[in-house]
Amino acid sequence: MKRFFIVSAILTSFFIVSTDEIYAHQPYEIKNSTDQTIIELSDATVSHAYYGEFLSDQEEIIFDLKGFSAPILQFSILIPDKSPENIFSPTELPEVRLITESKDEMQFLSYERIGFYEPYSRMNLIRVITYKDTNYNHKSARIIVKSNKNCRFVFSVGYKEIFNRKYSSGDTVELGSSGIQSWYSKTSSIEDKPDIKESLEIKQEESSLRIIILIISIITVCLVVLYLFRNKILNKS
Repeated sequence: MKRFFIVSAILTSFFIVSTDEIYAHQPYEIKNSTDQTIIELSDATVSHAYYGEFLSDQEEIIFDLKGFSAPILQFSILIPDKSPENIFSPTELPEVRLITESKDEMQFLSYERIGFYEPYSRMNLIRVITYKDTNYNHKSARIIVKSNKNCRFVFSVGYKEIFNRKYSSGDTVELGSSGIQSWYSKTSSIEDKPDIKESLEIKQEESSLRIIILIISIITVCLVVLYLFRNKILNKS
């Protein structure tokens, strides 16, 4: 009987892992609307991940968090650790505005740089904004993610892993592992925008120049130290 339960557990685990629609954070793809992109979440403590792409600056996506089954508000913004997003400056990455039920506002800029590997989807990601309030006493919240440049991003919210209920509605479609890989592997649209491409090339050249200057500085310091050390030995002799 014990062997039967072990085999059953293994088969169940295999089924969960191999099913394309089951994925941590209940992933969704954001469908940008021509008017206003609004996504509603009935319980913001349940873990969700929304994969999107801004095509220009000044775009906005609104997340209306309609309820909390616990007084915890937790969200983050992530970007792929790939070009061009991983060389954008903080002012070029998305920013977030949190509006509470009492109309208090908080603004978040992308000043973090926490890289990590997500094994299931085989993605390297960078967390650029993180927020957690374990004493959130409001019944709702509105989060507005605004673009400063064309950029892929992930909006992650909640912490509870619940797979058998749907909490999200609005301008989204459910996303499986193959869809996530398509988002991650997508060729950037900078090929069609020479000004952005030129800007990235300049940044890469500046980065290379800084490295060369640093190497020359280190070599110069080493030579000076060696020269002084040699003179000291000769003077003693």
